Amino acid sequence: MGLVTIRLGIVTGRLVMQRLDEELWEVKLDPRKSEIGLLYGLITKVRAMIFLKEMLREGWIKQEMDYSRFKAQLERVPAGQLPEDKRFNPLAMNAYVLFKALPQARRYSIDELVRAMSLLLECNQRLIFSSLDESLVLQQTLVQIVRGDSEPFPNNQKVVR
Repeated sequence: MGLVTIRLGIVTGRLVMQRLDEELWEVKLDPRKSEIGLLYGLITKVRAMIFLKEMLREGWIKQEMDYSRFKAQLERVPAGQLPEDKRFNPLAMNAYVLFKALPQARRYSIDELVRAMSLLLECNQRLIFSSLDESLVLQQTLVQIVRGDSEPFPNNQKVVR
């Protein structure tokens, strides 16, 4: 790994952590926001990126920077090959949300996204079933995601394709 790659990774990690820190401060200062709300937003975002990665892999969509062309691609996705359950069907999501997540999905591998989702779901359980400080639990999870701990998946799970 070259020095430029390492520096880019460090800078990217710092920018992500800075943005997450800003979000957590907003949660503390705005009574209408909560850690669990921020967590659910992150889960929704990661879920959208996983759906997009799979649709790209299947060849149903291509990287598209124009929203109208992207939406037209979504309309051609074979609905019969997707689950009927709306929770697992990317076509049930708002097309604009998917469009905005597309450039971000390119930055991550499917393994990284699945690992992030697993960590977020564990965080959700810790927030619901413990009396730990919610902000601290969320911060720890986000650091694990950004840092990319040495263990690729929590509890030795692997991506099944």
